[in-house]
Amino acid sequence: MVASRFSQLVLAGFVGLSVACIASAQTTVSKNISFADIESAECSDHYAMTQFRLARTVDANGVVSWVGLSETLRIEPTPAGSMPRFDLSLLSSIGLDVAEEQRQQALHAEHRGFLHLYGSFHVHDAALATRNYTLTVEAADVILGRAVRRVSVRPTHAHGGSWWLLDLDVQTDYPLRRIEYAPNGDMVSMLVVTTFTNGLAAQAQTSVPNWWQPPHRTWYPSIKDACLATGVAVRQFDVLPQNFGLHDTSVVIDPITGDHTFISNFTNGVDCVQLLETPNVPAPNLAVAKSNSGYAMFDFSDLNSTQLMFHVLGTQYLVIGSAHDIGVQAFADDTLRAAVR
Repeated sequence: MVASRFSQLVLAGFVGLSVACIASAQTTVSKNISFADIESAECSDHYAMTQFRLARTVDANGVVSWVGLSETLRIEPTPAGSMPRFDLSLLSSIGLDVAEEQRQQALHAEHRGFLHLYGSFHVHDAALATRNYTLTVEAADVILGRAVRRVSVRPTHAHGGSWWLLDLDVQTDYPLRRIEYAPNGDMVSMLVVTTFTNGLAAQAQTSVPNWWQPPHRTWYPSIKDACLATGVAVRQFDVLPQNFGLHDTSVVIDPITGDHTFISNFTNGVDCVQLLETPNVPAPNLAVAKSNSGYAMFDFSDLNSTQLMFHVLGTQYLVIGSAHDIGVQAFADDTLRAAVR
C-alpha cells in the first residue's frame, strides 16, 4: 500500500514535468533570472505554504526506500546577512509505521533548522553559485494557478555534485518545486509546494508561528574570533573544499557537558560542506568501518550526504557534505593532514 502511494506521488511529479512541453507553447516569460534573484526571494517577502518533501534513503543493509514528509512553512523577510526567520513544522509522514512516525516527529522538531536550510536547493552565495553553476531557462508552466519558469541548475565542474530542476514563481522567484538529481541522472529528492500565499495574504495567517531559534549557538566572523570570545582554542586551518568559500562560523555549547563545537560552514553557492571541531574530548570507541581513507573512525554515506569523523590530539573532527560531491572526501583528507602537522 505504501509503495503504491509513493508510486502515485512520484508519477504525479513526473506528469507535472511532462505538462511543461505543452504549457511552454502557451506561456511565455521574458524576464531574465539570476542566482541573486533566487537568493533574495526567500528573504524579501512574507510566505505561508504547505509542502511535500520526498527523499530517497538507504539503511544499514543498503536497502533503498522513499520517505515523504508533509510540512507547513512560514517565512518572514529578513535583512541580507541576518539569520533567516522561518517556522517549519511536520504535518505527517508517508512510508513510516506508527513508531517510526513518532520518532520522525521528534527528529523533525530537533533538526528542522538544518532541514530547511540545507535539506533542499538554496542559493547561499549568488556570486559563488554563478561561478560554479549554470542557470538555464528550460520552459514555462503554470503551477497552483501561478506562472512559473522551469530552470536547470548544473555544476560547471566535473566533481560538482547534484544538479537541479526548479520551478520558479514568476512573481516572487520563489521555487515552487525543486527536484534534485545525482550526477548519473537518478532523482534523489523532491520538494514540492502544495499551497502557497505571499505578501499580505501570508501575513494574515492566524496561527502563531514557532520561529526557529538555533539552540545554544552563536555566530562569529571567524574561528579566530570564536576562540577569543569563548576562551577555547582550536586549530585554525587554511584548508577549503575545492571551489568553495567560507560562508559562516559558529559555536554550539552543549548545555550538559559544556563541550564547545566550532562549526565552519563552506559553500560553493548551492551545496554546503561543514567542518565541526570539538576540542578536549576523548576519542570515541568506534572502529574503522567502510572507510576508504584509512583514518576515519566513523564514516557514513547515503544517497544524499556523506559524513566522515576522525580524532586527532584530543579534538574530534566531523566533515559533512553532499554524497555526490567527490570533493568532500578530498577536503576531509586535507583537514586531517593539516590537523596532524
